[in-house]
Amino acid sequence: MKKSAVLFLLLFCVSVGTLGGLAVWVNQGAETVVVTGETLLGDPSRAAGLELTTHSEMRLQLGWKTAFSPDNPNQTSTDFTFYSMIPSMWERFQTGGGAYISIESKAITASMTSSGELELLNMDAIWDEFAIRPAQEISLAMGQEKERTQTVCLSDYYDAVSLYIDFRGRMGLAGAEKQKSFEDYFYIPMPEGVYVTYTLTKNDSGGVNQVDMTSEQQLCVTSRTARSDRGWLIVMDGWVRMAPDAPAQRLDFSQVKGGYGLYLIPSDTPEKMDAWDGSLDFNGIETLFPIPEGERGMDVCLDDQGRVLLLTAKEDVWYLTVLDPEGRTQLQRLELGELGRDNKVLELGELGRDNKVLELGSGEAGLSILMEDLQVCALSQGADGYEVEFSCSLPLEINFEEATPVSIAWDGERLAMAGIEDDSLPTHYILAIWEKGTCTFLGRYTTSLEQDNMLTSSSLEQIEPTEKNPISLAWSS
Repeated sequence: MKKSAVLFLLLFCVSVGTLGGLAVWVNQGAETVVVTGETLLGDPSRAAGLELTTHSEMRLQLGWKTAFSPDNPNQTSTDFTFYSMIPSMWERFQTGGGAYISIESKAITASMTSSGELELLNMDAIWDEFAIRPAQEISLAMGQEKERTQTVCLSDYYDAVSLYIDFRGRMGLAGAEKQKSFEDYFYIPMPEGVYVTYTLTKNDSGGVNQVDMTSEQQLCVTSRTARSDRGWLIVMDGWVRMAPDAPAQRLDFSQVKGGYGLYLIPSDTPEKMDAWDGSLDFNGIETLFPIPEGERGMDVCLDDQGRVLLLTAKEDVWYLTVLDPEGRTQLQRLELGELGRDNKVLELGELGRDNKVLELGSGEAGLSILMEDLQVCALSQGADGYEVEFSCSLPLEINFEEATPVSIAWDGERLAMAGIEDDSLPTHYILAIWEKGTCTFLGRYTTSLEQDNMLTSSSLEQIEPTEKNPISLAWSS
């Protein structure tokens, strides 16, 4: 394909507005992407029938969709696209992986700075990320002071853990009535003993322009979600740590309306995500299915038949509960065993987090699970439901970053997993194949797009993986 000079000329022409005939110039040879394979373990023939597809872009104006067969990377096809107009901010936003929703606890430590002044009195809405209510009170009491530092106990200001909804989409959440319905339903008592030190600084005009929040405690609520045709399915978990070296303690979810379980927030957000407009019905929130006492909700997804798959964990043992498409009736409950590297998951107190599901793959052959600590579990699907085939840890040769995009695919006999090996080398991909719990192939693949990145000096000229579906795997039927 054309080297960096072509990309530079493109950017130069775009920057000066001379776009006439540029699409023809860029497309000359741009569809050719060469893939180089390196075998690290086993035989590439173990990947026969597998297709690996990568999606890359530059400034949302150049796009490459490259598909190849890992057992013969010379068999490569690339769809190249060029957009003469620079996408709007909303178009850029929409490329970021589709609509999603999450419920999280507001941050109790942060630093906020503004060149003007912070609108503290308007920052305690449902969609804001910080526990700012004490700062509001402190700012009103400062008078002529330029700076004030004060330590407060959050339970003096919040009866419940302060939550917020993060929704990617074109939708407003404003309204005190909606906020109250949300907070009343997801009532999690604020634990005693969580202290935060607020430092507020005013500018020369007398407005607060900086707020710093520090604490020796940690407070966290997380969620995992899946979209159904009725709305958003949600499971939640949370913990508090009273000192940096203290064990984490689970938060009390018993006062959530309907109990601790699988929740539904009704929504008319389009299922296909072609349009991002949507609304959330906070008055219609309900608990669909209770999570057994002592277990934690870890993840939720839908399988190829529309059934709800609920993953829970109790200590280091994981469970799969298969529910009907409504999410109310249990069809199957299966113990998955201990999931984690060397059969040992991260303890709740370690690193302040659980070992979570990184990727779920569902298809006709069954279900594949990739854990955050990079252990995989494969389940076959038959007339009687799911059955565990094997679980094992990734080879030590695989070294992924925590947020590395990955894809997994299971054909009933072979489990494949591919990911971007290093964020600093976005054109490097690694693929692993397991059969009966044994890694039978491990390969690294590099695309010729790396040659262009090596010759550019600006990050704006870098070819990067797309945020939405940067890599995907599929077995031929």
